[in-house]
Amino acid sequence: MADLRDKLRDRQPARRRPAAGGARKKPVASSQALDFNPRLLLIAAAVAGLAAFLAVVYLVDISAGIAGKGIKRAVWVAETNLPARHEITAADVAIRKVPQNFLAEGYLRKTDSPVGKVTLAPLAKGEVLLGIRVADPGARTGITPKLHGDEQAFLFVPQGAPDIGLARPDDHADLIATLPESADSRRLISTQILQDVRVLSVGNRFSSNASASGDPQTDGGAVTLAVPAEQVPLLTILQQDGNLHLTLRAPGDTSQVTPRIPLKALEGMVMGQVPRPKPVVVPRPHPVVVHDTRIIYRSVQPRPRPVRPKPRMPTIQIYNGAHLNN
Repeated sequence: MADLRDKLRDRQPARRRPAAGGARKKPVASSQALDFNPRLLLIAAAVAGLAAFLAVVYLVDISAGIAGKGIKRAVWVAETNLPARHEITAADVAIRKVPQNFLAEGYLRKTDSPVGKVTLAPLAKGEVLLGIRVADPGARTGITPKLHGDEQAFLFVPQGAPDIGLARPDDHADLIATLPESADSRRLISTQILQDVRVLSVGNRFSSNASASGDPQTDGGAVTLAVPAEQVPLLTILQQDGNLHLTLRAPGDTSQVTPRIPLKALEGMVMGQVPRPKPVVVPRPHPVVVHDTRIIYRSVQPRPRPVRPKPRMPTIQIYNGAHLNN
């Protein structure tokens, strides 16, 4: 028993011995024990705030870099799908602001108006116009993109008019014909044929822009006009006779003058009446009689013979004197 008691005593933890001199240690106040924790918490909060601020700044820088560092450029954008070799009008394009980093080199700025240029390739709606995809009218684009509706390009060759080189593409002009008043008269009469027609080209100048493509710009020679398709035959005959002249209009002049000779009457004077073709009479074919040589067998019913009454036997009467003997 003594040994067991000694073992249990050894297993118990040693009690703290009292302080020297018999004085006990005073308990530490709770506020003094927690004095270090709030400082640590404030430091951690400050570090977290600084990290959040740096993260926000970093994200702003990244977004600014994606959006072109906040710089947007005013550029020309297609408002609808445009086919190739299409002359751009004011309704086809608009100015939009696009981040600079989204723009390819050679984009058309706000000052580079594409109106009047011709598309060299199809453009999709919302596409930014590039200088390599549009060009001024020239040898590469031709004349046809500048025609509208039922217009046709009429080549007018002036007769000894050196001042025709003063005309420029996109000018407006009138075509005037000079004709004799009658077949046996020497007096001439002048009348308007077409008014306010567009000049498509002068020589090999296809655009009024002085900086148009690298084609050599020469004036004079022939003038290409946009005229209604139904008037091309009349203009061709008038030009062949040397009676057609061209006059230029002032910018913005859209006035119309009543021609001295209506176009229908002028066509009758110049072109004459087209003879009507004689009607072709197709002879009627004679009826063809076909004789039927086939033998048709019919079943013939015998006619009934008439029934004749039998003849009566003659009666002989003999008279003997006054008596009749049968």
